[in-house]
Amino acid sequence: MKFFLLVPISIFSLLLAGCNTVTSSYQYTKGTASLQKGDFEAAISHLEEAVKLEPNMARNQTNLSSAYMMAGDLQNAWLHARQATLATVYNESEMQIAVFNLMQLWKTMKEKYNINVGTTQEEIISFLGEPDDMIAFKENNQTALVYGVLPIRFEEGKFVKAYATEIK
Repeated sequence: MKFFLLVPISIFSLLLAGCNTVTSSYQYTKGTASLQKGDFEAAISHLEEAVKLEPNMARNQTNLSSAYMMAGDLQNAWLHARQATLATVYNESEMQIAVFNLMQLWKTMKEKYNINVGTTQEEIISFLGEPDDMIAFKENNQTALVYGVLPIRFEEGKFVKAYATEIK
């Protein structure tokens, strides 16, 4: 009797999970089409819904980041670009796009906030938000704030270098 009860419950659970994926894909497709047409408000709306349904899908986060960037909202673009590099990817090109997007935004944020060697760790956190991770090194009083897959290195609390692929 228990087996027969578990089978319908299991099938129902699988159907619900599949509905999220189908709905997320639909929202992703609508959002991406809106982004390509330059309708950033609609793109953000659809892609936010896709992210809500599947937050760990890199493509959802990447395109939402792009929509925010095109709409001029760098803070939300930065947040979603970071999330994209930490999310599930299904092929290498998806990760390359997510990392490229993050590096583009790093370059933009660096210019906008005039981040240079010597900028304090506190200033960078105020510009970029709380990091996703932090690494402390024993030698030379060094730390690294990690945003997505981008480590930003500090010595004695001052910016030294970001280990980013330079974009020309």
